[in-house]
Parts: sequence; structure tokens; C-alpha cells
Amino acid sequence: MTIKTKTIYFILTGLLISNCGTTKKDDLAGHWHYVSPIYSDFKTIDISDSVIISDMYEIGTAMRGKFKRKLNDTLEVLPINHFSYSRTFFVNQDTLIIKDGEQEYKYIKSEAAKCHIADSYRNSSVVIDNPLGQGKPFDITYRQFNTEHLFVGKLKREDKYYDSLSQVYPDSIFIHAKYFNWTKFQKLPRYYSFMINMWGYDKPNHYVLTDNGDESPVDGLYPGEFEPIYDYSMPFGLVIHADKSVRDEFLNKIIAQVPDSISITFFRSVVNSTGDIEVVKIDNE
Repeated sequence: MTIKTKTIYFILTGLLISNCGTTKKDDLAGHWHYVSPIYSDFKTIDISDSVIISDMYEIGTAMRGKFKRKLNDTLEVLPINHFSYSRTFFVNQDTLIIKDGEQEYKYIKSEAAKCHIADSYRNSSVVIDNPLGQGKPFDITYRQFNTEHLFVGKLKREDKYYDSLSQVYPDSIFIHAKYFNWTKFQKLPRYYSFMINMWGYDKPNHYVLTDNGDESPVDGLYPGEFEPIYDYSMPFGLVIHADKSVRDEFLNKIIAQVPDSISITFFRSVVNSTGDIEVVKIDNE
């Protein structure tokens, strides 16, 4: 090998090493759906110039988090889960691969404007097609209330966990409740009491994204922070996300199960003319 050939070889090698684990920011920016068969904490990630937000649109999730793109303002990383991240990743057309040793976490790029409603209900075991309506912005439910969620509708047919049951009960309406999964009417009073008592010990479903997290060391915890909203003086609210096929009589029966000793403000989710989820207060006086 001549001196000139060696020089070219070392230049190329240096370029390959320096680019390992990085890609163009324009390629990384956007809304990504997780598609690998192996388990992941995240169903979606949204990447901007400076931060990554996991499960940004999902309602009723405890997995939402905010992660910084760079550690110590220099080392670019992407999260694998809430507690670890990778320096090795690349984009191939519309596919993002994040590597963790031999494991590969694969994401497909999507348009948030077209799928944010579906992403909102990825955590629900029932089909939700909200009725059209005009209400108040969805964020009042967690800025003015300590809020939980009920999902009401027919079971998802495409989900392998529910498909067999949905074939047996194709026209049945199910109530999906946090911690209780499918809930019968007679269990709702216990559910309401349970959720109010849990607020002193459990994290809320919504988080204010903050920039006050310390930088994590390279061998440390996740490089970002999510901050739960805690204000126990706020009233308890519950949003019923009901498919438009669910009758008002069914919803009234759900509300009627609230024990007299408990005060809950109920909302129903709707979709406005621009395709955004809003909430309408239900009068249950």
C-alpha cells in the first residue's frame, strides 16, 4: 500500500467513525411510529431540533417523556426507553433504526396531522370514533382537574389480545378503565373510589414538559425529564371517550354509578371541525 493510498484509507476511515451514530437533523425530525416486533416502552416518538417526546399524543399513558437530543450540548443520542439511550442510529428513507447492541428498534416516519387521533387512542382496547362537536381545549382536563379516562366502545378487532373476544361479542359495548381493564357497571363505584384514592400515590396521566432537567452522564439515566402535574387542591375530573355509536343512555348509566360521597366532573370527548380532540362538560347534577 503506497503512502498516498494509506492517506486516503485513513481519511475515509476517520469519516466513517466520526459519522457513526449520527444522521442529518432534517432526516431525524418528525413523527415516528414504532414497528419492531420486540417490546418497546414507546409507541411513537416526535423529534425536533432539540428534544424527543415519546407517546406525545397518547391519552391515558404514563410513558410520555421528554428527552434531550444532545448530552452536554455535544453528544447526540436517541432514547431506547426511559432509562437508556443509544449513540448508534441511522435513517434509511422513511425508516429510523436505533441500535442497542444486537437489538434494533425500528420506527417508520408518519404524518402527525393524519394520525394523531389514532395515536391518541393507541392505549385503548376499544374503538373510538368521536362524534363531531365543539367544546373546550383538551388541556383544560389536566390543567384545571386531576383527570382520568374511560374508553367506551366495541373491542378492537385488529388487536391480537382482544380479537377472539371481539368475535364472540362483536356488537357489545365495553368499558376500558385504567387498572381495571374491562369494567362492568357494578364495579364502577369501586373504580371511582379507587382512582380518587390513588391520586395521592400514583402519577397523573399528563405531564408538563420542562427544560429544568440536569444533563445525564454518558453512563447514566435518560437524558431528559418529564414533570407530572401535582395539585391535590384541583377537583377530580373524568373524561369519557365514547365511540359515536354509544347511546347517551349508556353514558348516563356510567355517570349514575358515582357514589354520593364522591364529587367528579365528567367530560365527553368530541372532534372539532379541524380534527382536534376537545371536551364537552357533561351535566350530571
